[in-house]
Amino acid sequence: MKKIIFILVIISASVGFTGCTTKNNDTNNQQPSITQNKIDELPTRPAEINGTVRSIEGNEIVIANEIKNQILTEEEKEAQKIERQKLSQEERQALRQEAAAAAEIETVTLTIPVGVPIVKASGTGDGSVINAQLDEIKSGSYISIWVNDGEAEAVKLKGVN
Repeated sequence: MKKIIFILVIISASVGFTGCTTKNNDTNNQQPSITQNKIDELPTRPAEINGTVRSIEGNEIVIANEIKNQILTEEEKEAQKIERQKLSQEERQALRQEAAAAAEIETVTLTIPVGVPIVKASGTGDGSVINAQLDEIKSGSYISIWVNDGEAEAVKLKGVN
């Protein structure tokens, strides 16, 4: 009887250890998150909403949207981009704050639906973006939101004022 119990204990232990150490190395079946799939699908048009977050509760966000009265041509935008790249991070932020202070502001309340891509700068200085989370958006953050038919379709976190 003791032999049978001993054999059962050995078999149970070996099955238990096998279950603990088995790995699934099949990475082809892993499902990437929604935002990882959509990171390359950010709209190429300018964002409809650009401004500072006044408040955020859950996925409802209140933004001080900057209304741009000045429309630049593509050549003017490119020249402005080149000039801004020559500036330090602090100089760019100061310039952005000046522009924000001079801009006409409207308050916009918007819900960010689950699954909408949210990105932020990668920090490499090459303009690339990485995935971000909704909880990274705080009051005082400067963001851009692309809107389609009244619904947020993409969000880019640009920094904190």
